[in-house]
Amino acid sequence: MASVATQHSPHFRNVRISFDRGTILLHADQQQGWLKSVPGVLWDERVGAYRAPASHYRSLLQILKTHDAQLQNTVAYSWGAALRLVSPELRPYQDAALQAWRDAKGRGVIVLPTGAGKTVIGIAAIALSKRPAICLVPTCILLEQWRDRLRDQFGMPIGALGDGKHDIAPVLVATFESAYRYMNWIGNRFQLLIVDEVHHFGMGVRDEALEMCIAPYRLGLTATPVTDSKVRQRLTELIGREVYEVTVNELTGRYLAPFDHVTQHVDLYPDERESYEREMGLFRAEFESFSRNYPGARWADFAAGAKQKTEGKRALFAFRQARRILGSSRAKEESLYALLEKHKDSKVLVFTPDTGVAYQISRKFLIAAITSDIKKKEREEILEKFRRGILRALVSCRVLNEGIDVPDAEVAIVLGGNHGEREHIQRIGRCLRPTPGKTAKVYELVAKNTMEVRHWQRRTESLAPRIFA
Repeated sequence: MASVATQHSPHFRNVRISFDRGTILLHADQQQGWLKSVPGVLWDERVGAYRAPASHYRSLLQILKTHDAQLQNTVAYSWGAALRLVSPELRPYQDAALQAWRDAKGRGVIVLPTGAGKTVIGIAAIALSKRPAICLVPTCILLEQWRDRLRDQFGMPIGALGDGKHDIAPVLVATFESAYRYMNWIGNRFQLLIVDEVHHFGMGVRDEALEMCIAPYRLGLTATPVTDSKVRQRLTELIGREVYEVTVNELTGRYLAPFDHVTQHVDLYPDERESYEREMGLFRAEFESFSRNYPGARWADFAAGAKQKTEGKRALFAFRQARRILGSSRAKEESLYALLEKHKDSKVLVFTPDTGVAYQISRKFLIAAITSDIKKKEREEILEKFRRGILRALVSCRVLNEGIDVPDAEVAIVLGGNHGEREHIQRIGRCLRPTPGKTAKVYELVAKNTMEVRHWQRRTESLAPRIFA
């Protein structure tokens, strides 16, 4: 951008910039054609002004300052008095992560394993900046969790946007979906944007929520780094580059409990094998045809296209059915029963491939289920009973994967899932809170000669250098 500005030196007499539905409008005395060559800036004939995504706000100010523009700036919303916030106490690696983000001029992604305190770093970033902040989270459960933690730390009202709430405040927590719906109206109110589980962005889905916010300071938090080069580049544009990473292996023994990882390979019963192969046959026919026509396309591309036609919908349904067969196979249930007996004096978390299997396991083994259908009050009651030892086991699909505070657990049993390394690290992290003398146990049940083997091999190969070595 700076090179473009240097080559052309038109002088602005008066420039008025304003926030308009998630964009920046720039009104000048006359058209300044050089602005069209600035990435993201377009001439909007409908209003006779230049327009750019709100996320370009800081860079536009820098360019206008280079040209000595006489600015009339009404973009940023004023909350009045500056925030006076006290930072939480940080562990050495958390402090190092925050410093790395600060050195990167307040933009970047921090990678910490589940259970290492990403939320604490986010809260510290807000206290450090002392600026109005919006925190984006993927679920309503995390919305409440972040809101409670922020309220406890800062002793002030914390806004909420999502789950039926629309309370706007200088420090606000919003779900991804609500941020996407309302950022075009509130995107000029915050100077710091924090995205928890930031790996959900960068693929086009809901990315506009980040583009419609003027926040010059941006922090992404995740348990695993993004490996896809295109997604990584897009996240760098929206949030910043990866500025700090610490692995499970580096924290194990002091900040996280050491653990044993055990894989049990099981056979499908003949009728299960027959059903599995039938469903996978239906799925493969459609998926392989798509792959031939669109080499290099991602799963999200296939799923989006499949939903538009009858054969595609049937293929997706067949895939879900095959995955359910694997997650609820009788051999896995037999192994689960044996493991629950073996660890009957320990707190156990059971992870399933989908919500239906979670409820099936819940009914069969009389284990409390934690799903997205469970309301906050009931969820808190279940977790409190688990914490006190009244309940010794919980079963979940994905709700316990991301962020939600789970009381100390010693054992994790993974019945299925195909979301790869990130999901596996998140699940392992659920039982790595350290206590004196604790060594956690992680069991992964894998059905032989199925798609689970490939997913298991991929996770093992990618994780080995970091947490199994």
